[in-house]
Amino acid sequence: PARPAAAPVVETWPPAGITVVAHRCNTAGDIYTEQTQTACVKALAAGAETIDVDVRWTSTSTPVLLHDSTLALFGSPDTISAVSYTSARQHVSPEGQVLSTLTQIRDLVLVVPGVDLSVEFKTAPTAAQWAKADAILAPIADRVVVSSFDSAFLEVVASHGYSRLALNANTVPDPNAVPASVKVVIVKASAITSQGADALVADGHKVWCFACDTPTEWQVAGQDGVTGFATDDHVAARAWVAAQS
Repeated sequence: PARPAAAPVVETWPPAGITVVAHRCNTAGDIYTEQTQTACVKALAAGAETIDVDVRWTSTSTPVLLHDSTLALFGSPDTISAVSYTSARQHVSPEGQVLSTLTQIRDLVLVVPGVDLSVEFKTAPTAAQWAKADAILAPIADRVVVSSFDSAFLEVVASHGYSRLALNANTVPDPNAVPASVKVVIVKASAITSQGADALVADGHKVWCFACDTPTEWQVAGQDGVTGFATDDHVAARAWVAAQS
C-alpha cells in the first residue's frame, strides 16, 4: 500500500538553504582532473560547501575516486578492479594529477568545517570493503550524503548507519518507489517537471538536479521545485542563486 503523503513543503524561490554540489569536484575552466585531490582542494578553495565523488575499488580493496571502471582519465586502459592502488598511481592524467583515495578526500573534509561529502559507490562493496569504507567515513559520518541509482542498495547503506541518503534517477520516480529512508531525490535536470517534483516534495523528499550547469537550467529547475544543483560550475551556480535572492 502507498505510504501516507507528508504535508507539502512550501518554499519560495530561491529557497533558504539551497544546496549547490561541486559535481566530481569540478569547477568550470579547471585544469584539474575530476575527483583528484587537487581538484577537490580547488573546489573547496573556491567555496564549495558540498563536494561530490564516485568510489570504486582496486584489486587490493583500496577505495579510490573514479567514475568509470577504467583508468582512461589517467591514460590507461586498465580496469581499476584489476590493479592495485600502487600500480594505478603510476598513471598520470594529461593535467598532471594521479588517482586519489577516499581517505585523502575524507581528510580534506575533516579540516574544512561545514563541508559535506556526497559519495556514490559505483559498485556494491563487499563486507570487507564496507568495513573499510565505514572506518574511513566514521569521523565525518554526519556530513556524508550517500547516493545511488539503486533504491535497494540505499536500504543496505541505511543499515550501516548512514542517515543522509539520496536516490539518483534519470526520470522522476513515483514517490511510492522511493524508500522511506531516502530524504533527497536527485533527478536529471532535463527530466524534471513541476508536477513530478511537487509529488516528491509532498511525500517528504527534497528534489535536486544533476546535469544542470547553466543559468537557464537552474532557472527552469528552480521553477519546478528543485532545491539543489549538482553542477560542474558550482561557483557560477552559487553566484546565480545569490543574485536571485
